[in-house]
Amino acid sequence: MSEQPDWWKSAEAEIDGIMVGFTEGLKRKLVELGNQPMSLLRRKNPFLLRIRGREDVSGFVWSMVDALLSSSEETKFGNIFEQCAEIVCRYGRNGWKSGIEGIDLEYSVGTGKRVLVQIKSGKSWGNSSQRKQLKLDFERASRILLQGSSVKDVRCIEGIAYGKREQKYLSSHERIVGATFWEEISGWDDLYFALMTTVGKCAGNGLQNAKEKTVGKIVHFMREKNLLENGNNIHWEKLISFLDAN
Repeated sequence: MSEQPDWWKSAEAEIDGIMVGFTEGLKRKLVELGNQPMSLLRRKNPFLLRIRGREDVSGFVWSMVDALLSSSEETKFGNIFEQCAEIVCRYGRNGWKSGIEGIDLEYSVGTGKRVLVQIKSGKSWGNSSQRKQLKLDFERASRILLQGSSVKDVRCIEGIAYGKREQKYLSSHERIVGATFWEEISGWDDLYFALMTTVGKCAGNGLQNAKEKTVGKIVHFMREKNLLENGNNIHWEKLISFLDAN
């Protein structure tokens, strides 16, 4: 990695706080699931789970817990990407959270040049209508800024937080993906990898233990309700009948 900029330790401390908050939220969700096993069992199509070939109850419950968490994690992590981008842009480019509708970040480059950024998690973030709206947002924001006396040129960026490096020039803006995007908004070419290290620190924040406790509670519930056979295998007929009756 290239040398860390002086501002990184301060920025990383802020990002650490965001990541800890995210994992704490997941742990609270896991506690809720463990305390309401029926809520979890009702949420998934039993036929879909059956066709996956899951027979052992621990694997069955673990896959359900993972699926339920991941269904909401993507949206929440998209918000986290936006927060992280605002932090590193503030430190690295003296940027700020935009007050213009439809724009996430702004920063200046040189005299009279403004950069506008919309942040998206991945490349497949929206449908054709949403992508058309992005273009309109950039056009409207550019008009607003160019009406003033200080901004002479506006550069618009659709920033994709993860994915293979890419910088593509479209009719209304640029699409910048992955490591190239993080370098663009911070000025540091190794920020993408530094972020991965920072996020990795939170992986041990008790999340695995919380998952194991939740899975254990739900397995215990299923055993108590006589939904298993041969010790740890799911009795599918009993499970479906139980869900129908409750």
